[in-house]
Amino acid sequence: MKKFLFILYVVFAISACSKDDDSNNPTDKIVGEWRLTKMRVDRSNFPLFPCDDLCSITYRKDGTSTESVYQDDFEGDCVFNATYRYPGTWEKKSGNLYDIVANDYGLYKSFNYSVSTEVLFTDEDNVMTINIMESREEVNDGKPYLSEFFFERITDAN
Repeated sequence: MKKFLFILYVVFAISACSKDDDSNNPTDKIVGEWRLTKMRVDRSNFPLFPCDDLCSITYRKDGTSTESVYQDDFEGDCVFNATYRYPGTWEKKSGNLYDIVANDYGLYKSFNYSVSTEVLFTDEDNVMTINIMESREEVNDGKPYLSEFFFERITDAN
């Protein structure tokens, strides 16, 4: 009887270990496609440029991201150009702290950037706020200032 219970235990343990169970590896809240809805600089609303509300960022489970940017064609239409798809990466460090890396011009800044920043989720994880402390010579006389970027979830991503 003990031998039977031992074999049953081994079979159960092996099948439990080999089972692909997503509940042990949940998808991070940041994973999905997000649309920019609002920006603030030093707690003051910053106007979105034409077509900014069509721009999106997709964060994938594998730690990669892509920014898709639309631009005004100066004829009143917003156009997407495949050359404005900017690759990047992300990694959750702990709690709400993330490392976000992007290459080239993107929604956040007009150059390559890498930041460790707080990312907040509200409205049942359908609204994301990225807070970045910045310091640039051409803005605020080089003094640090807070940039806040508000996004709305468009879709969940794989």
